[in-house]
Amino acid sequence: MLLVFEQLFDKMNQEEQRKVLESLIAEIHLYSKETWKQGQNPIREINYTFSVNPEILEELRDNLPTVETVVLLEWKER
Repeated sequence: MLLVFEQLFDKMNQEEQRKVLESLIAEIHLYSKETWKQGQNPIREINYTFSVNPEILEELRDNLPTVETVVLLEWKER
């Protein structure tokens, strides 16, 4: 399944993709916001729900393009 994961994932709608990612990721640890620098990844560590060899994770981080997402959150009183 891992060999064709991208092909399967691309066929899913956004809700299905979100559920798959939620089931694979146990925790995401970020660097403190004060240490974020332009162009650097704020993610310090991702803990998965399954065991992964750290060498494989490093190789994936080095070889995959990154996607940057910007989100605006607003607090609205009712």
